[in-house]
Amino acid sequence: AVVSTQSGHYGRGDLDIINTSEPVGFLGERRKPSKKKPKVGKKGHSDAVMSLAWNHHTETVLASGSADHHVLLWDLEHQTAKECLTTHKNKVQSLAWHLAEPTTLLSGGYDAACAVTDCRTGSSRTWMLDDEIQQVIWSTGSPFVFLAATQSGNIYGVDIRNADKTLYTIAAHDDEVAGLALTRNIPGLLASCGGDEIVKIWDISGDKPSFVISKEFSDNGALNCLSFCPDYDTMLAVGGIKGGLAIWDPAVNKTFRTHFNIPDQ
Repeated sequence: AVVSTQSGHYGRGDLDIINTSEPVGFLGERRKPSKKKPKVGKKGHSDAVMSLAWNHHTETVLASGSADHHVLLWDLEHQTAKECLTTHKNKVQSLAWHLAEPTTLLSGGYDAACAVTDCRTGSSRTWMLDDEIQQVIWSTGSPFVFLAATQSGNIYGVDIRNADKTLYTIAAHDDEVAGLALTRNIPGLLASCGGDEIVKIWDISGDKPSFVISKEFSDNGALNCLSFCPDYDTMLAVGGIKGGLAIWDPAVNKTFRTHFNIPDQ
């Protein structure tokens, strides 16, 4: 496990070791905030680390995005940064490695830009959206599509083969969209959460999004993140600014089950 900090460095923990007071190692060094380009090596970012993405194809590779406007690619075996990506002009809020292509990295920043970078060459393609990017994720239904959530409450679908326009726009929430989640085994199922304290379920099948159901989480305040359980396709974990972690299974709702053809339990 890796935990980022506001000081620009972060710690690696071994989940097989319990009750330990220190991580097994640190990446980067404590530094005063700066917008200077970070150097490759052990120093790391020059401002707060805002996003992390572990490469599931190459487990010794970690990407980190920072308030210093840069993305670093880390070699975890040697605990050094090997590459610095300079695609963004503002804070890098979200990162996601491609589900099938181990060298393709998706990033989103406060500059309203989403970038897809080939980390072998450093070449990137960029899409400008309407506001600060809060989260980016790759579609589980197509290797050419990613989704991006923005500060203005919209969700965008983007086909990387088309640099001129987006696939669709969902006016999803009355506040920022802070979290997106997809599940592999139920085609089209998308969950979103936002500052309006609501989780919404969408069907994005055929690139024609439709609303299905929603649930308010007022006890958790503004919602920051959500994720489907990898072992239970419809179970969602939801996190907000208060109230701890919430668990919700939308499959208890008959409308949800009917829409996604899920048998009654």
